[in-house]
Amino acid sequence: ERTIPGMSTNAFKVEVTPADRIIARPASSGDGDDEGLPCGGFASMYSAYASYTGCGALPEVMWHLEHVSLKQSNKMLDLRQFDGLQPQDLQALFMALKNNTYFTCLVLPDLLCGSGKAEKGAPQIEALLELFRCNATIYAIDMRGSVPKQAAGDFWPAMFSALSSNTKSPLTVLNLSNNALDHTSAQALASWIQLTQHGLVELHVVDC
Repeated sequence: ERTIPGMSTNAFKVEVTPADRIIARPASSGDGDDEGLPCGGFASMYSAYASYTGCGALPEVMWHLEHVSLKQSNKMLDLRQFDGLQPQDLQALFMALKNNTYFTCLVLPDLLCGSGKAEKGAPQIEALLELFRCNATIYAIDMRGSVPKQAAGDFWPAMFSALSSNTKSPLTVLNLSNNALDHTSAQALASWIQLTQHGLVELHVVDC
């Protein structure tokens, strides 16, 4: 059975011992929402990455995924509603969203988590850039005020470069309002718009 969407059945072989550690995977509904798996498996993926990064899955995030997102069929993940997110929390969430097939809209919080420290190569930033390079489901991103000025100069060119490299990205709605976009960042934005496969339906740049 193909467990990882988009991957060949015989891509690699995994041997698990003892055999009783193997748990049957719930059947897929075929529309990206795997039956029995909260948010198409996103909740489980986030929990695994949170364990991997050492931060542990946040109870309020898990509750939201299992009760609000799933039961209301809510395809928007608004990270601003969770208080006190730390860089490792964002890193785990972005890593899980990289191959997400459930959420189609994403609202980002302050990427520096209020610290004001713009460290080049910060784990949560690198994870977000990898998300932009790989995700093929999210078509709308709200980044209002998400990038503090001290991080803007490095972040925006890297972000638009990552988006330009993702030919499968369906992104057509982007809100960049209340962020600092310098000349280099604006050029990178223009270059990405020229390369995007689907064009843009909405682009918000108020107070940029």
